[in-house]
Amino acid sequence: SVFTRVAMLSFVLLGALILRVLTQRGVLGAGFGTLLGFVYAGHLIVLSFLPGRPGQFARATSLFQCCGVMLSFSIALESALRAHTLARPPAMILMGFFTALALGVATLHRKASLAGVALVGGMLALVALGLEAEGFALQLSLLVVFAAAAALLSWRHAWRFLRPITFPLLMILLLVGFLLAGKEALGRDPLCVCATAFWLVLVLQHLLAFRRLSAAAVWLPLSTLWLVALLCMEGWPVLAYTAAGVSVLAT
Repeated sequence: SVFTRVAMLSFVLLGALILRVLTQRGVLGAGFGTLLGFVYAGHLIVLSFLPGRPGQFARATSLFQCCGVMLSFSIALESALRAHTLARPPAMILMGFFTALALGVATLHRKASLAGVALVGGMLALVALGLEAEGFALQLSLLVVFAAAAALLSWRHAWRFLRPITFPLLMILLLVGFLLAGKEALGRDPLCVCATAFWLVLVLQHLLAFRRLSAAAVWLPLSTLWLVALLCMEGWPVLAYTAAGVSVLAT
């Protein structure tokens, strides 16, 4: 079983490598090669829906789907940062599309590992695009959407691990974003809005499913302390004190 998976992984990566070499050598146009790369990555994600032995093998493992979603992120990053065949906003939209596609496949086939790879990989890929004014609001909006998707999917059986891998990651990324925004001459207001939106997602989770939260209830006070710290750094004391008061009432 291990050797079979190693062989299939090598086969999958070889196909992606062939497309990349053909594009770099000019055999395929840059735009057409990028399109073929996305089609190849999407084919790997939905391979489990195909009949026959490849589809059966793809349903038994998450290898193909995880490779497909990670390849799609790699292609989007390379196209936006190196080849310049995609602008930043379209690259972000494609990242969001492939994340949503992977989450749909993960939900239908009950592949928790695929959901984790799609969410964490999508968040890291968005951050890897860097901080620039172009598409900044879209970048932050997708981060909040990914966190909300993790909060929603974490109620499925054996999917609770999505909270501890996505929530702290988003908190750390936004904190680093606050520190870097000044160096990049970007306003911090969108980051404050993003942090507040993430906090509101956790508040909504508590309101809708308080009796089922159990140990997950700790995320509201933790996120509130985090939000208060960020907003105090930005100089929004009124909103920070409001968040602290709501946290006391919730506790």
